Amino acid sequence: MRRAILIPALAIGALLGVMYALGLGVYVTSSRDAPRPTQPNNPEEARRVIAEMGLAADYPFQARFVATPHGRMHYVDVGSGPPLLCVHGNPTWSFLYRHLVRSLSDEARVIAPDLIGFGLSEKLRRPDEYSLEGHVQDLVALVESLDLRDLTLVVHGWGGPVALGVALRFPERIRALVVMNSFAFVLPHSGDGLRVPRLVRLARVPVLGEELVQGLGMLHRVVLPAGLARGNRHRTSVLRAYRVVQASWEERAGALAFPRLLPPDAPREVLRLLEAEDRYLRSFVGPALLLWGGRDRAFGPSVIAAWRERLPQARVIEIPDAGHLLPEDAHEEVTAYVRAFLRANAR
Repeated sequence: MRRAILIPALAIGALLGVMYALGLGVYVTSSRDAPRPTQPNNPEEARRVIAEMGLAADYPFQARFVATPHGRMHYVDVGSGPPLLCVHGNPTWSFLYRHLVRSLSDEARVIAPDLIGFGLSEKLRRPDEYSLEGHVQDLVALVESLDLRDLTLVVHGWGGPVALGVALRFPERIRALVVMNSFAFVLPHSGDGLRVPRLVRLARVPVLGEELVQGLGMLHRVVLPAGLARGNRHRTSVLRAYRVVQASWEERAGALAFPRLLPPDAPREVLRLLEAEDRYLRSFVGPALLLWGGRDRAFGPSVIAAWRERLPQARVIEIPDAGHLLPEDAHEEVTAYVRAFLRANAR
């Protein structure tokens, strides 16, 4: 009898110990850096925020803002020529495309927004305030505000489902696709398909996910570094640039929302959108470029095979030693390939 009581008591004690350790870690992590504003209201404030973050040299672009259904969206718009709309994933922001913005603005108009909840855009307070359809609506507002046409969509990670949602609304405005380690269909779940990291699976668990992602910032501190496969000597400063714009519990709500939208357990509206995007891709006949980091720990070989099936006309370039975070890991190659693609398909 005593043994029967002792075992559950020990289990409860261990659970409380784990929760206490997590809580303590959350407190220490959240209080390590002094809070700083990350949601500027205008270009002048944005310039000051970027300087205070120490990013002015790497991210010297003029800030712009547009009102969307879910908040104030920050974006950069540099250069002139055929428009490129560069859409980031999770937990990154337009900083991911800084090399493309700098290098291609001499022959293209490069537009790189921060999704609501990321970068310098307005941030909602709770994960359940975010949805894939909401992100699509916000990007639609940007495209309509700028009256973007003849667009080349450049996407990475979750940027694929968001940007392709815009393509569903405005198929006549989309000219070409550049896809980097992304998806816009229900991912294959075989051993070489979608490989959800254990930490991302834990982020889907109520309460525990909040502690790990919003409290400890584990997507930024663990999952994001795992996306870099090359020995990037600027790794520390690069990773800091992603953490500093989502440095508090509330600011990381958007980062937690995305893991909870992953198939196959995604909300039905997400699956419907992905199925519609799948049909769109199978009917798309415009120019396409697939750039793929071969050492992606999340997307296995069958994911790029799925893209090849849907876009048989695409030029496919695999970079074997690059990871999931391809625009960081291989930015020189990415820039060169995108430039060549634009020139080859120029009207």
